[in-house]
Amino acid sequence: MAVNVNDLIITSLETIDAFDLQDNYLWTLDELSQATISNTEETEDVTGRNGRLLKTLKRNKSVTISGTNGVISGGMLATQTGGEFLEGNSKKVRVTEFITVNTAEGGNFDTTTNTLTLANEGVYAVKVTANDGTITVMEKVAASATLATGQYKATTTGIQFFDGDISDGQVLAVVFDKSVQGYSVDNIADSEHYAKTTKLYINAFAEDKCGKIYRIQFYVPKADFNGSFDIELGGAQVTHAFEARSLAGGCGVLANNGLLWTYTVYGDAA
Repeated sequence: MAVNVNDLIITSLETIDAFDLQDNYLWTLDELSQATISNTEETEDVTGRNGRLLKTLKRNKSVTISGTNGVISGGMLATQTGGEFLEGNSKKVRVTEFITVNTAEGGNFDTTTNTLTLANEGVYAVKVTANDGTITVMEKVAASATLATGQYKATTTGIQFFDGDISDGQVLAVVFDKSVQGYSVDNIADSEHYAKTTKLYINAFAEDKCGKIYRIQFYVPKADFNGSFDIELGGAQVTHAFEARSLAGGCGVLANNGLLWTYTVYGDAA
């Protein structure tokens, strides 16, 4: 072991790895903007005559781990909401597609029935862009209704328009539902879906005064995540914030000692 590990400069924050309390892998944060381990300790003063301070009683240590990841972590979302990050989930998404009307043979518009072909599960809006750039929002009517100008209705094959309303080359902005296969987390409001408790491993690189490189790891055996968190949208960068409190009484040999975290310096990693 090198002699300078009492004074280390952390040169890079690498990852935070999360496991459940049975040591099943959950997720990794590898685009960390910053992370903080906040330690607090309650004190109570023992005073004597004329308020003289005789002793300070120390109790109730508390540790909070917080930080910001530079990308959204689906796995951490599941931990924060009490849900599951599921692959291959069938979900409906509402999308807007810009469709150019094509009346040629094999095109997407049937001039006989005035129907635009669209595999949809419910059309919610149709906007027509005119040649001068103006946009008109058309009126949706029931499938049984008789169409008038400026109206449309959804059919089993697409969208039907009033005769003469739609012409070749026009661009339509169509809002509709589409079934997709993807990854998803459901944030459910019930008594069984709250933020989860995990094990955390916070990894960093450090240098001593002589320039030797070491690895540092903070191990948190029982990190209770806060279900209040922010996902910052619309700025220069989307960020995913998190906060968890370290609880005593985790699983393992050290749990009965009330371990809140362990700081380990090891190995020259140059």
